[in-house]
Amino acid sequence: MSLPIKKRYIATALGAIFLLAYALLLSSGPRGSVRTLSPLSLSPLLLARNQPSDAALGRWNLVHQSRKESGLDLESRSSLVRMRKALKEFKKGDSVRGGVEAAENENPMTLADTSRALLSVTANAVKKPEGGPLNVILLAAPKLDQVDIVTCLSSIAHHSPDSIVLLIVNPEQADSLKGMFSQPVESVDVPQDPSSQTSWRALPSLRLWIRMYSWPALDSRLSPQQRAYMPPIRRYAMYPHLLDDMESGGSNKAEVDEAASSPILLFSNLPPTMIRAPTGVFISDSRDMVFQADPFPRFWGMLEGDGISGADEVALVVAGEAKVTTIGKDDWNRGWVSFCYYDLGEAMVQNEQIYCSGTTFGTLAGIRYYITQGMLPAMEFCSVIDWEKGMDQGIHNVLLHRYSDRQITEWKEKADEGGPFRPGGGKYPIMKHPKEFLDMVRDFQRGIKIHVTNAEEGDICTMALLLISGTFQDGEGRVLPASGKAPCAVVHQFDRAPPLVDYFRRKFAE
Repeated sequence: MSLPIKKRYIATALGAIFLLAYALLLSSGPRGSVRTLSPLSLSPLLLARNQPSDAALGRWNLVHQSRKESGLDLESRSSLVRMRKALKEFKKGDSVRGGVEAAENENPMTLADTSRALLSVTANAVKKPEGGPLNVILLAAPKLDQVDIVTCLSSIAHHSPDSIVLLIVNPEQADSLKGMFSQPVESVDVPQDPSSQTSWRALPSLRLWIRMYSWPALDSRLSPQQRAYMPPIRRYAMYPHLLDDMESGGSNKAEVDEAASSPILLFSNLPPTMIRAPTGVFISDSRDMVFQADPFPRFWGMLEGDGISGADEVALVVAGEAKVTTIGKDDWNRGWVSFCYYDLGEAMVQNEQIYCSGTTFGTLAGIRYYITQGMLPAMEFCSVIDWEKGMDQGIHNVLLHRYSDRQITEWKEKADEGGPFRPGGGKYPIMKHPKEFLDMVRDFQRGIKIHVTNAEEGDICTMALLLISGTFQDGEGRVLPASGKAPCAVVHQFDRAPPLVDYFRRKFAE
């Protein structure tokens, strides 16, 4: 047997020993002090988050087939095997999706349930005060299950009733959803028997204010290039139009887009005096996010601590995921970065913490800058922009991690040489226009202040990585970032653990 072959067998054996040791370490790790889920039993959930399609996996494979050096090639194949395994488990219904569906089937939410949830919020409804700070929540939920939307909106109404929600849905969702908001909040008459409510239209308005927009109509206003983006990243191109609407005082209220044959604004319960430029903006996923407390005082407290006090200052609060791994060691995040920016992107962030793109707060100027000077331009440098899920996560991370001028200069010099970008060396595919991309990132970062709040702090609890140590809940069942800490203000990715799905749906149906 030749020496290279022996080395290959040795490397394989060492890898197997490492994986076994890692599994044993997880199984003996810490548990939550009140209510916990086994970290080891949750490992398939972590593997299965943000599942890509078969076509996406095929493109991943093509990207990495062009990398010839054995060390990186072996690493890439290993990632691909894990991704395929997770996808197979996902399709069999053994991972997150199966668990969530089981929770839905065992505890179905009826219309009477949602009636009680929403009526309990509006029982003591008061007129929203005019003037003062105005926080807006941007949500996109085309084709999303109504129970998911109600869970999200009801949690916001409970904990941040002075917020304005700008919600993008498909027109066919509007008839069923707008019944929840069909009466002015100051004239709500709550029925004596909430269980008598039998349809969505019978529900009174929530305490939060809301404007619903048509996804097709907004989509038609984008450039052809932006319309080619998959929905998870196309929403970023839509959000400035919603903010324009607020700042202009709702001048497009009756606008109809002929190409889409549907109104842009499907419904609004905002009085004219409340349609104005917001102070703060929270971009969030809607399918798997709930409020447990009002997060906006916390967000503004962070920014004020950094010397930011007004809507016209350019600043963000970014959600850092639990510090249990890095981008380079996480198959999904590494893949999203690599799909866009190849080895340059991986070199930029491989040792960095994972930032979550699903929940981002900023001043009005900060969010506008983040989208128009950051996310949208960075998308244009992305080599593959049609993966169904997760692309915005890779772009978000490469864009927001800080780099020194020295790093930017070194990467630009290597781009002139055609690589390598990896510390281990070797020449691999180079992204398009790497020097221009690096200049764009540098210029973007010079114009914005970024505050990172980590999942362990409890302002935004991004659950996928927090679940590695189990779930922590207090006596009332509220999710904590760690034992003994205050409940999380925002809980994101709660669908990674079916018991949390059951808890939040029951909580907001009582």
